[in-house]
Amino acid sequence: RGCVSGCSFCSLTVHQGKQIISRSESSILREVKHIARQPDFSGHITDIGGPSANMYGFNCRRNWHCNRESCTFPSLCRNLEFGTVRWLKILQKAGRIAGVKQVTVGSGIRYDLFVRTPNSRKLLTQLLQNHVSGQLKIAPEHTRARVLRAMRKVPLAPLDQFIRLVRDINRSLHKRQYLLPYIMSNHPGSDMRDMQRMKKDVEKAFGFIPHQVQSFIPLPMTLASVIYHTGRDPLTAESFPVTRNLSSKLKQHQIFFKAQKKQGR
Repeated sequence: RGCVSGCSFCSLTVHQGKQIISRSESSILREVKHIARQPDFSGHITDIGGPSANMYGFNCRRNWHCNRESCTFPSLCRNLEFGTVRWLKILQKAGRIAGVKQVTVGSGIRYDLFVRTPNSRKLLTQLLQNHVSGQLKIAPEHTRARVLRAMRKVPLAPLDQFIRLVRDINRSLHKRQYLLPYIMSNHPGSDMRDMQRMKKDVEKAFGFIPHQVQSFIPLPMTLASVIYHTGRDPLTAESFPVTRNLSSKLKQHQIFFKAQKKQGR
């Protein structure tokens, strides 16, 4: 439970806090064994860790006693301790349980945190070789700096660096695996020009136009909802353009889908 990111549009940190509460390894493996004994089990464990699975085992040198709203914005907190190695070891152990043929990551990873993990290339190679079933989901959400500030999600590592790393590792493994990006329209800070530029950024980086485009919805208690209604970030006082008119929101959202129709996708 919990999330270190504190993205402005997400209520996860509001409900569960930024402290990561990780279920024990023994408890997880006991459940995998129980699942593996079921007569209708196919042999495939589709997810261990849930959303942003690579946050499993994260810890804080100050025991989470801190006034920061986010451990990753505006920069990575030096007190954050990564648990990626622990998480990958659990995936390995689960895969060795009798009856389990494959353990894969279904929900996706926070790619920029993965890149900032020590020995990230070795760990990513392990993930791609053993725990990805064709597609690996990541959520850059947007590519434009102003929108990312409103999201409180400035990348901790360049997106194109991660894409190149994945492609390079896949070539060395002789695998054909793909990154599946999630992006967002109509978030405070985003206008038509931002969406048009993001479409070019995404197509250049990934080589295709994704279907996974979510239109921003202001959730109760979230910082993004305050920005949506006031046009201003209450923590920084920065002003952001906001699209509230339904027709304008549809136009912004359809930028990606019109491109797909034109290309016959």
